Amino acid sequence: MENRVSGESAYPKLDGLDISQLAVLDLFNRNVANNLLNASSKKEPYAKAAMLLHGFMPIAQLYVVISGAGFVPGTKAEESVYFKNMLLEMGERIAGMPKVYEQDGKGEEALVSLHYFKGGSDWYIVEKDSEKEQCQAYGYAVLNGDEDNAEMGYISLVELTSIGVELDLHFNPCSLLEVKAEREHASERGRGGR
Repeated sequence: MENRVSGESAYPKLDGLDISQLAVLDLFNRNVANNLLNASSKKEPYAKAAMLLHGFMPIAQLYVVISGAGFVPGTKAEESVYFKNMLLEMGERIAGMPKVYEQDGKGEEALVSLHYFKGGSDWYIVEKDSEKEQCQAYGYAVLNGDEDNAEMGYISLVELTSIGVELDLHFNPCSLLEVKAEREHASERGRGGR
């Protein structure tokens, strides 16, 4: 839909894309995954991984990974093996993630499976929603680098993936204690410490 006076989209903007574009990307990603499922048994693991990632990865980032893997018609990526492996690895990680309350009582020994970031803010996901449709997760949030007010709590994945965050594809799962220690170490380096 276009505003006839200004020529701009009449849909609300969200991280540079309007809602109509996001809906098309969402539908497109689902269609690509469904086509993969129907195409051949060789592609089935990739399609299942793409469907798992759908609730955890921002739509535009998922599109890049699926395109990089060579599953978007008309694309042929040189790094397709890398992206295919990434797709499978992230799908396996998400499938095996603890669900809400499964790490209850572990405190800082709880396993952090995913890391999202944007600007100076970071979200570390410890447990995923127990429902099939991923709407929220439980984790540790550090907003605008404010370590003093960082806290554990429920995090809306729907909101998170819609505000332009990125899922850190190079994050290695580790304990919450290790995440905090690394953040402290990085903070000390930033203040001129070792």
